[in-house]
Amino acid sequence: MITAQNRVREVRPFFYNDRTKQLESLWVAGDPRRFGRYDITWCSDMVDSDANGLTSTETQQALSDAMSQWGAVNCSDMQLVQLSDRGIDWGFYQYASGFGGSIPWHPDYPGQNVVYADIIHSGWLPADFFDFWFGPDVGVLGVTFTFIWVSYEGPTDIDGNEKYDTAFAEIYYNNAYEWGIGTDLPYDVETIVLHETGHALSLGHFGKIFRTDEGGKVHYAPKAVMNAMYSGVQELTGTDNSGFCTVWSNWSVEPVCIVDFSHFAKFALHWMDTDCDAKNNFCDGSDLDNLGDVNIDDLKIFSNEWLNYCPYNWPLK
Repeated sequence: MITAQNRVREVRPFFYNDRTKQLESLWVAGDPRRFGRYDITWCSDMVDSDANGLTSTETQQALSDAMSQWGAVNCSDMQLVQLSDRGIDWGFYQYASGFGGSIPWHPDYPGQNVVYADIIHSGWLPADFFDFWFGPDVGVLGVTFTFIWVSYEGPTDIDGNEKYDTAFAEIYYNNAYEWGIGTDLPYDVETIVLHETGHALSLGHFGKIFRTDEGGKVHYAPKAVMNAMYSGVQELTGTDNSGFCTVWSNWSVEPVCIVDFSHFAKFALHWMDTDCDAKNNFCDGSDLDNLGDVNIDDLKIFSNEWLNYCPYNWPLK
């Protein structure tokens, strides 16, 4: 897996003009590498849950409220499902940089590359963590690291949508800043959680941001949660909902067909058969090239489709 990063900055005299609305990777409905789930699971690390100026109870309520806002957008069948943090200090990036954390494999499947939760709120970390990854004084309030699935041939795209397949996402918040609840300043927890969760849900930055000379006022066009700089917006806007729906409106909760071992078992039943024709449905679909026998050429076709979505009219379903 490799990662991309997205972060929200405090207000500084920068110019942004973002229009992409989505990232380079998307979640896959029914992805067999995520237990075939059709929902998106999330958990919040309670080990690092104390924000500067707030109690753990306050931060977790604001975090839960933010997740509920995204879950309430009604253009998709996708459900956000909370998991217990299991008392684990979650976070690969903090683990890799010596700030605690852990590799996010599922505790019930030791030794296997099975991720516990899709989205992990890894908590509030000190400024040194952010300095380690981004350098000093860059004004990062929060950051999302998105991991993607890779094979020996590189990043995967098993659903053929010309986007990388998201594996999981980690979110971190900067405890160098003072945090508040329902405030513009100190920085509002729910606002930043909304923004970073948007990235975890494959949304990119959106909106034009500029500062006028007169009075130094910062302008947002439009003003939205997914602006690249902190705007104090504490509820999802029409722009945010539109961006979410662009990504998630086609999410399917119907069972999907993946070329897997169940299909291989059917294929193997007819290995080296030589009497395949239309009368026996070309050996019950195992003669994939319809040339009369099941041989190495058919196995090559099968292996090229392994763990991909089933091609149109895949005969081994």
